[in-house]
Amino acid sequence: MLNFKKGSIFDRSEKAQEDFREAARLEPDNAYAYYNWACMLKYAGQYEEAVEMFEKAISLRTEKESTVFFRGLGECYERMNQLDRAAAAYEKNIAEFPESAAVRWDYVKLLEKIGTPELLERARQILEEILKLKGVRKAYYQSKLAGIYEQMGEYQTAIELCERAMREEAEYLRPYIT
Repeated sequence: MLNFKKGSIFDRSEKAQEDFREAARLEPDNAYAYYNWACMLKYAGQYEEAVEMFEKAISLRTEKESTVFFRGLGECYERMNQLDRAAAAYEKNIAEFPESAAVRWDYVKLLEKIGTPELLERARQILEEILKLKGVRKAYYQSKLAGIYEQMGEYQTAIELCERAMREEAEYLRPYIT
């Protein structure tokens, strides 16, 4: 896939678009050819076209191989202010990769951005689920959960979570709260 390797997803030029288009033409069954083309389009602000390429990439996957496909699709929908579609993309990613804290975090950020009481409650639940996953940086997600509680007006709980996070990983959190 020589042609594909010449392009950069951050290059917004017509030449880069041609290179990615050509890579997809040369390897029409390669999900990553379409994924990389979609990323380039996303970074160029061509969200509708990027959505098409992300969806094509998703349709070509042979298995649940990477979290990046639905993540990119969700990001495009967010930028297009189609938040219900972004939520659906993130939910599909969670269904495919339930042990990924990063996948869940994408969804939490969207719910937090919308900010309704119901969705903040859902964000709180997801952060609680993240804290039960193995290998996650607990203090980091405790501090994020504290932010949700703060948005919900539950300040005492937010303070307690921050204090717990500081006790458990003070050195890690210090740059974030001082």
